[in-house]
Amino acid sequence: MFPGILRFALVDLRSNWFRALGGLILIGVGIIGAAYFASQAQRTEALVRAAYAQEGASSFVVEVSGLSDDEVDRLAAEVRQLRDVSSADSPYNGVEVGVQADTSFLVFENALQKEYLGAHTSVLGVDSFFRPRTGYFIDFQWLNHNAPRAVLGIPFLPVAGEFRCPQVDEVLLPITVTDYVGVQPGARAAVELVYANANPPIVRRLNDLRLVGTFDIAGPDRGRIDPFWQLSYVGQPLLTARGMGGTEVTTVPVVLNREVVREFLRYAESQLRLRQPSSKTVPTRGQLVVTATSVGDVPGVKNTVTSIFQAQGLEPADGTGRPGTRSFRILLPERNNFVTAQREQQKIGTGATYFGALILVLLVFATGGLQLMATLKRWRDHGVLQAVGFSPGQILVIYGGQLLCILASAILFAAVVVLFSSYMAGSRRAFGTAAILAAAATLVGTIPALVWPIVIKPAEMLKELQ
Repeated sequence: MFPGILRFALVDLRSNWFRALGGLILIGVGIIGAAYFASQAQRTEALVRAAYAQEGASSFVVEVSGLSDDEVDRLAAEVRQLRDVSSADSPYNGVEVGVQADTSFLVFENALQKEYLGAHTSVLGVDSFFRPRTGYFIDFQWLNHNAPRAVLGIPFLPVAGEFRCPQVDEVLLPITVTDYVGVQPGARAAVELVYANANPPIVRRLNDLRLVGTFDIAGPDRGRIDPFWQLSYVGQPLLTARGMGGTEVTTVPVVLNREVVREFLRYAESQLRLRQPSSKTVPTRGQLVVTATSVGDVPGVKNTVTSIFQAQGLEPADGTGRPGTRSFRILLPERNNFVTAQREQQKIGTGATYFGALILVLLVFATGGLQLMATLKRWRDHGVLQAVGFSPGQILVIYGGQLLCILASAILFAAVVVLFSSYMAGSRRAFGTAAILAAAATLVGTIPALVWPIVIKPAEMLKELQ
């Protein structure tokens, strides 16, 4: 019995090949369209994640208080060992610890005098873990105590020379300084480190530092520097002429080796104790920059870091607990944080879902309409088949089998197109999802028209045939 039903279904399908071909193409195009939107959404989301990660969305800042330098280093090393952490660094930020710098270059000399051109900037002490594009953050409260507690990431963009952790006798400079003086990598610079939170300020001069690289910088100061001209006579400083900015705090730094800045802070502390033994100590760094392996790993890494710090006896200072002397606070960058990245991904996913759903709805109505037309054309056939003894189940097998054959052929057709398409060749998951949804939409649209004639009593159908 079954071979006969199958042979009848194939003969009927061959006689109505044009309608079958139309249905095959319609369903195949629907699958391809849904797969295209899904694959484009996946590709765009990946690009968005990569762009946000490059700009620092996978990084966040942990600000600690009440810890020594060695404790900060130990915590950074412990966080660095976490599975989903790609980097953990704690640079010496001059804006935070009150260290500024006067960087100058010799531009003229004779037997009696020397002239220097330079600029007043902040200081940043880094090691090999520092990431130029995503490792420099400024807390607004360092600049204004009345500002909200928030951090802003300021990227460094390499321009010339090498951009790496400088050695103790090397320096990296922003191009606003080097363009003003007119020097290139390889030049020799003098840097005067200044601890400004003392009266008079504590100063140490570092001579003959080799300029190894330059970088561009944006941020709230837009690369602003405070230039100066200096005259030395018979080896002694004689005159320094500064611009309008003078020695104001700026977020534009000169980049030095971390050990150089650490040693200067120890020197400044010893000088303060010599002046007044009961004076306050020099501020220690309290900023830890943590970078997750991906934007999606940031929430989990935040929770793990919180657990580690609490296990070390530090209390949250962000409203989740009682602030203490030894405390920590987790801050997300104001721009390019993982929350913004997730929001952008959600927008892309929502758009793709909307257009994919629109295609599926159109597919439901289009396939339903084709099946309804086929049912109406075969109305006489249904009556005859039931009159000669075919059961409703057998009729459903005949025409339902034809539908499944067309559906399988449409999926195969779409698979071939997707396989040879450069835009969707690697989107197997998107194609699989689109095929399943398109098959479901096709069944939803066609089953009512397919079942309609077999639920009508044969006597009523025969009356309509007379």
